Amino acid sequence: MTEKTEIKVKSLVEALVAFQADNVTASRSQKSTYFKSTYASIDDVILACNQGAKYGLSYTQAMDFENNVVGDRLQTTQFLRTTIYHSSSDQCITSRHVIAVMDDAFNDSQKVGAAITYARRYSLCSLFGLATEDKDGEANTQIATGLKTIDSFVLEIEELIGQEVPDLDQAKMLMSSDKLVKMIKYLSEAESNASYSFSLKERCKSIKGRINYLKGGIANAEQLSKSND
Repeated sequence: MTEKTEIKVKSLVEALVAFQADNVTASRSQKSTYFKSTYASIDDVILACNQGAKYGLSYTQAMDFENNVVGDRLQTTQFLRTTIYHSSSDQCITSRHVIAVMDDAFNDSQKVGAAITYARRYSLCSLFGLATEDKDGEANTQIATGLKTIDSFVLEIEELIGQEVPDLDQAKMLMSSDKLVKMIKYLSEAESNASYSFSLKERCKSIKGRINYLKGGIANAEQLSKSND
């Protein structure tokens, strides 16, 4: 086994300067199944940050909370505390990232886990000054463009049902198509994807709500059509 040698630097700032001079990036290994895009996962970010060990850099990430009285209510805020340490100087730097769970659904383990992963990923990137190959802004733009395609498809079904004489057969065919099934699957995955912005997740949630509403709308339209026969 090759022994790794630590490069001695005097301070935390100097260690971060040396680390950032290496131009370390987090590789993209995670794939978005619907839009075929890739992004840096939390594992990719950790592997990149661990390269700072040769300069004496290490880190910890821990969940914490604080209670605040708001009016007559006790409000609990959960957050992730990320700390970078420097071995030679015993210096450290700490940041806090509030855990923002979709719909405040703290009883949904999947949504909570996604929010924690998001916080871990972005806290490390921020403190280490780490670049990600996927360029999150560009990735989010690509996803937003894809959501327009899904939105147009859903709008087509809405128009079929909303016209003066609803075309229920065509609407039902589109609702049961493999294309829509794949879109719904992607929307669900995107809501819990740590690399997507909060606004994009909200759009996914909104489109899913419209699809569920359409299911009820078709059933009501069929019932009304039968009563008029």
